[in-house]
Amino acid sequence: MLNRLTPFVLMLLPSFLQAADLSTTLKKLTEHYYLGGGMGWSYLKPQPDEGTPYIVSDSNGLSFRAQTGFLLTGRISADVSLVSLGKAGIATKNAPDNTLTEISYYAATAGGVFRVWDYDHPYNLFAKVDSTLLHTSNSNDDVPVDRVHFGSFSLGMGATYRVMPQWQLRLDLENYSQDIKTVTLGLEWSPAPKPQPVALEPALPPTDSDSDGIADTIDQCPYTAPFTKVDSQGCEEDRDRDGVVNSADKCPGTPLNAKVDNDGCLLLEGPVFQLETKRIQFASNSTELTEDSKVELNRIAEYLKTEAGLLVMIEAHTDNIGSSSSNDVLSLKRADVVRAYLINQGILDNRMDTRGFGESRPIADNDTEEGRAMNRRVEFRLTSVEN
Repeated sequence: MLNRLTPFVLMLLPSFLQAADLSTTLKKLTEHYYLGGGMGWSYLKPQPDEGTPYIVSDSNGLSFRAQTGFLLTGRISADVSLVSLGKAGIATKNAPDNTLTEISYYAATAGGVFRVWDYDHPYNLFAKVDSTLLHTSNSNDDVPVDRVHFGSFSLGMGATYRVMPQWQLRLDLENYSQDIKTVTLGLEWSPAPKPQPVALEPALPPTDSDSDGIADTIDQCPYTAPFTKVDSQGCEEDRDRDGVVNSADKCPGTPLNAKVDNDGCLLLEGPVFQLETKRIQFASNSTELTEDSKVELNRIAEYLKTEAGLLVMIEAHTDNIGSSSSNDVLSLKRADVVRAYLINQGILDNRMDTRGFGESRPIADNDTEEGRAMNRRVEFRLTSVEN
């Protein structure tokens, strides 16, 4: 029987492989298959040769089916089945109720099943086309009935209804030939589908709106200017911790916990007086103190040691020689030099702050050498720490 079935299977195989490439098909054969079986009713009506005394005495049979299938796509599968179609009784015309022999019918089919919806749909309708190999056997060798072996195509249709995730009812209506028809009801089982791996989207980098290197979710200062150096919270650094960021702090060395103004400079509250000093001088366009200036700063240091409750604002000024911006920088550098000198003389750094005003506050005419010399000065403003 198998040798006769092989040509029909090979004839249909190319059409199935068109539904999916070979590698995909082989994978589906091992992952997407079903097994089933059932029983039903068959109509068997063999045609006795003319001129013989034989008639069909019983054309109704009980059929049994076993099948397996392999999904090629969601809706198309290759289906193979073995069917016992039942038995047809043969009697003579003169004694129709006396069955002389029974002809048993068997079929092996291979074909395609074409569904309306995907296989795992709760219910479905399908059509099928099979290549069929039929075989008959005679129970009484005294009755001259030929054993029949022939191949044909059969058509069918049916429906399924899923009763459990892996089980469904299957109804098949098939027409094997003009003389052979069946109705079969059975159960069909399929393995549980393998869970599909979930494709994880790549994690997006955290948003950093101001491009300061700190994610927006933890950035306490989300609108920092570009290229600004920030701390771990995304805020611009404040080296002297006076509440004024470095870029806006005109007095970056303010004593810790001292009150400051909007420019980050020491806020001298209460009575403020200016320390009368001799002129603190520097070499031309330089931050190097002259020897006379050092002598004067030594005197100021001794005074501040005796007045430990005083805070000091060191303010430096320049003449108008050079650009305004360079004079601002030069004046602040000179104020810092004075502060550093006083620290070396034993004055605590947290008592002093510095500020450079450049050429913005002249006290004399910059058109004369004498006036410019007076404008190049360092002033000391003092207030009591209690204030």
